[in-house]
Amino acid sequence: MRIFSTYSFPSTFGAHLMSPASENLETIFFRDFNRPENRSLVLSSQWNEEGDLLNYRHLSLSVDNIEDPRFFRWRNKPYLIGNNTRRMHIVDVTTGSCYRLKSPFPQRSIEKNWIPLVVSSSSERLLLVYSFDPLVIFQVTDLEMGRCDPFLGADSSAVLDGKLGIRGGTPLIPFEKNNDNVFVCCVHRQHFNPRATFYRGYWGFLDFRNCSFQASSRPIFIGQFAIVYPSALFSEKDGSFVLGGHVDDEFCFFTKDISKPQIL
Repeated sequence: MRIFSTYSFPSTFGAHLMSPASENLETIFFRDFNRPENRSLVLSSQWNEEGDLLNYRHLSLSVDNIEDPRFFRWRNKPYLIGNNTRRMHIVDVTTGSCYRLKSPFPQRSIEKNWIPLVVSSSSERLLLVYSFDPLVIFQVTDLEMGRCDPFLGADSSAVLDGKLGIRGGTPLIPFEKNNDNVFVCCVHRQHFNPRATFYRGYWGFLDFRNCSFQASSRPIFIGQFAIVYPSALFSEKDGSFVLGGHVDDEFCFFTKDISKPQIL
């Protein structure tokens, strides 16, 4: 399905849907926050071009309250990754099984915002970006046990999430097809002013040729709206990128009406 502008999804559940995730828009997964006691469920749905959700259902999962799901496909199976009770979980969309991930480092009080990256040329290796500053990447070596081993980056004594101020983003996907050297994502970066703390979305590039990560200097806008919480990114056959997320917890969107990412 081609997207020529921006589609938003405010009509069926109002402002209670956040963090849309998809690989092609045939099915979209949302965080449905319309639950008591700050709990949420994962909503799976089709949709129409008016922004109405069709044939929607809540996934039956082995744990509740998966927050901010991100979609990825690994070994030809669909998965989501998200946070549950301050720990990261991978969700098998087909079976509903949830696997709690274990950091090889001493765990922080809250573990969240791990970014999935599937390297297809390495027997479908599943990597998780734990931190961008410094760059720290894990490899999932036993999904059922939740085992993650160090793959790239600093040791457990490093100070994480430093000057870049990046707090997660979309899955990383190849910048060009059949290229496992450079991956692109949209990250959200934290900003401060005297009155508030806020986020903006930026293009980010992970380059395995020199094991580096860089983020663009300009935030991404859809018209007058600044991207705040990017959660989905995929490419179409023509090489264009489709970005999904939500703005100020008010509406979800998918769009092609964005600046094209440029390698820095």
